[in-house]
Amino acid sequence: MLNLFSQDTVARGDLLEDYVWQHRVLLIFTPDPRHSEFVAQQEILAGAAAGLIERDLVVLRMTPGNDVKIGPKTSPGISSDRLYRDFSIDPETFRVLLIGKDGTLKLTRSAALATEVLFNLIDSMPMRQLEMQNKGAP
Repeated sequence: MLNLFSQDTVARGDLLEDYVWQHRVLLIFTPDPRHSEFVAQQEILAGAAAGLIERDLVVLRMTPGNDVKIGPKTSPGISSDRLYRDFSIDPETFRVLLIGKDGTLKLTRSAALATEVLFNLIDSMPMRQLEMQNKGAP
């Protein structure tokens, strides 16, 4: 299904290498910025900034043929076409992918993802459990 995955691990030389072990990555692929699922996902995430930061989550948004947007900024160093190809995403579809800090694919959805679902999944991950324990330690 995914070209860059060997046992669900992102190839270390790929475009997301800088994020591995530092951030979780939410990839949002949309055929058009006006797509209803994309608009819904943007609204959902807009109200969850603190939760995204707390979970070291970086959101990359993209449309075919354009540069990737990270937060409010465009990143000319990351090609949306390459990510569409690497993750075998049909340019005519909406997809949300969650990549863990370890570089593995954790979730793929074809509809907007509720923050409750996203945060519960992340909070159940062993690395996140350790992060929460360490924050609570004296």
